[in-house]
Amino acid sequence: MRSVLLPVLALFALPGLASDGPAPTPPKFDGSDFDAGTILPGAVIRHTYTITNSGATPLTLAAVKPSCGCTTSDYTRDPIAPGGVGQVTLEVHPNGPGEFVKSAVVLLTNPAESSLTLTVHFKVVQWVTADPDRIFLPAAAAFEPADFPPITIKVTQSDKAMASPSVTDLPIGTRAVLTPVTAGKEYRLDFKIDPGHKPGETLDGHLTLNTGIADQPKFVLPVTIAFRGKVQLTPDRLVWGEIPIAQLKSGPENYRMRLLIDYPGHGRRPLKLGKPVSSARAVVVETIEELVPGRRYALRVALDPATAAGEVRSTITLPTSEPTMRTIEIPIVATIR
Repeated sequence: MRSVLLPVLALFALPGLASDGPAPTPPKFDGSDFDAGTILPGAVIRHTYTITNSGATPLTLAAVKPSCGCTTSDYTRDPIAPGGVGQVTLEVHPNGPGEFVKSAVVLLTNPAESSLTLTVHFKVVQWVTADPDRIFLPAAAAFEPADFPPITIKVTQSDKAMASPSVTDLPIGTRAVLTPVTAGKEYRLDFKIDPGHKPGETLDGHLTLNTGIADQPKFVLPVTIAFRGKVQLTPDRLVWGEIPIAQLKSGPENYRMRLLIDYPGHGRRPLKLGKPVSSARAVVVETIEELVPGRRYALRVALDPATAAGEVRSTITLPTSEPTMRTIEIPIVATIR
């Protein structure tokens, strides 16, 4: 066997007979950078990039990873034969005015180049603007009417003008009045909240201004309103977190909390509080202190040092003289280890 194999092995060792094959060739994109130019709000950008397999072996597009959630992709799933062509399509949904660059990374099964980056450049302009650009009320009074500060609506392009603008798609329980300042160019929008909304209720939506401008027929203004009760709590719940049981038993004075109750200028009559009731024996209301007569109180709450280990969940119910909030419920949470 030795006399046969050695000559054969020697052949493979001769200079010029061994070869690793041709060097891998990177694929070619027919333009990896796309400029979509100037677009209007609501427009969708869709562009298809072409990739050519310049190598000697099939090429697979393993994945396409866009840089943000506003961009989606589609691409050739089947292997691309040598000399063949595949495609990657990006679809961008812009979400605001400004200049943007969106990108997507294409992962390849190619030893010469494992990934390529595709980009989309664009600028979103709008002929209609609003100041402020949203309606945001984090603490509107429940059960009462309210007005948002006037909003100025303007047309920014000299050759554009609004024609018979109107407001639609208002959140339930709200109204809007549009008053011209300069016909076709500037308007005042008064946003009004009807009474009847309950504490804890939230309106999260938008209103639509129908502009009458052909290339921007609609302008959307976001609306977020959270309603609070006339009686306000600070904080609105008491959370102790984890408490070592030995520390609770040895130093119960360290596990007291103070909660403020405010009644800021609603009506002429002062606020009166009834006797608080806790739903769990582990939570004790020690005192109610009147800091400002009829307007501000302090509630001091403690944990019973005899409480056993485990989770404590309680609700303190506090009667009030306010007709729209006959009772206040205060959640309490603690964990004793």
